[in-house]
Amino acid sequence: MPRLEILRLGKEPCATPTSVTVNGLIGLARLCPYLTTLRIHFQATSLLEAATSAATLSPSDDESLDRRKDCALVDLEVGEIRIPARSGLTAALILLRIFPRIHNIEYTNGEWSGAAKIIGDFRRIGVFVHRSGIVALPFECSTIASDT
Repeated sequence: MPRLEILRLGKEPCATPTSVTVNGLIGLARLCPYLTTLRIHFQATSLLEAATSAATLSPSDDESLDRRKDCALVDLEVGEIRIPARSGLTAALILLRIFPRIHNIEYTNGEWSGAAKIIGDFRRIGVFVHRSGIVALPFECSTIASDT
């Protein structure tokens, strides 16, 4: 899959989470640098678990972080996947950490509206401040346990 650009697994809209977790998303980001569009049924709760687990997204694995920066993903289709209440900020920050070029979350479940807005806001701020299409988070996602 070295030149894979679009991957749509499952029917639209995604309604049923599968066993795919944040680690699977990290693997896609690491191994598919040309991937721009992804529809995948995944466990949204694994994003929140990643925020409390320093080992999952640890910056100590420099090679893995550098490889993820090359991931071209801009569109993530989540459809109807449920996300825990008040977790939009956390989910958005984890997704930005995994897919630093992400621009858009396509959803039909309104629970994702907060995460989609935050990603859009970070995108605009990142482009303004860094003059690049990459969002650089100056902190570790593991320090974000919950939205306030």
